[in-house]
Amino acid sequence: MTILGPLIGAPHTIMVVEKLIALGARMILYFGYTGSLQSDVRIGDLVVPTSGVSGEGTSQHYYPEIYPPIPDAHLVNLLNQALAGVTTPIHQGSIWSNDAIYRETKTLVQYHQNLGVKGVDMEMSAFFTVGKYRQVAVAGLLAVSDELFTYIWNPGFNTPIFQEARNLAARAVLDTAASWNIPANIPALYLLW
Repeated sequence: MTILGPLIGAPHTIMVVEKLIALGARMILYFGYTGSLQSDVRIGDLVVPTSGVSGEGTSQHYYPEIYPPIPDAHLVNLLNQALAGVTTPIHQGSIWSNDAIYRETKTLVQYHQNLGVKGVDMEMSAFFTVGKYRQVAVAGLLAVSDELFTYIWNPGFNTPIFQEARNLAARAVLDTAASWNIPANIPALYLLW
C-alpha cells in the first residue's frame, strides 16, 4: 500500500494517477476536500462522490464522449461500509470539478446547485474519467471544508468540526483499502490525498 499527497488540481492528480497505474496500481482511493454547494451539506460533513461534473480541462483528453464520470461501484460500497455507524452526516452525489479556482462565479454555483451537485473540488471528475479509461477501480471520499451555497465563501479549514471530519475520512479510506480483496497478481494499491 502506498499513500501519496497532497495533490492539487486535475492535471497534477492525473499525472500521479497515470504513473501509479503504470507502476501496477489496480485500485486507487482519493481522499480530499470539497466546498459545499447545497445548504444541507455543511462544514464537517462527508461526501461520497457518485459522479463527477467536469469543469476542468483534463477529462476531455480521455473520454470526451463518456459522461458522467463515475467511480467503481464496489469501492463506493466498501467506503459506505467503512462509514457505517458514524454520526457525522454523510452525503452521496455529484461533485463539480473546476480547475479555475477563482472562477467559481455565482452563475456557475447556481447552475450546479440547480443540478443537485453536492460540492466543488478540483480533481474528482478527471480522477473518475481516468479510472474508467484505464480500467482501474477508483473512488473518493471528501470532507466538506468550506461552503459556497450562500454565494459568499465560508471557509472552515481551521475549525475543529472540519478537522474531526478530515480525520474520520482518512480512517475510512484506510479501512476501505484494507478491506479490498487484492488479487495475488496485483502488486500494490494506492491512496491519494
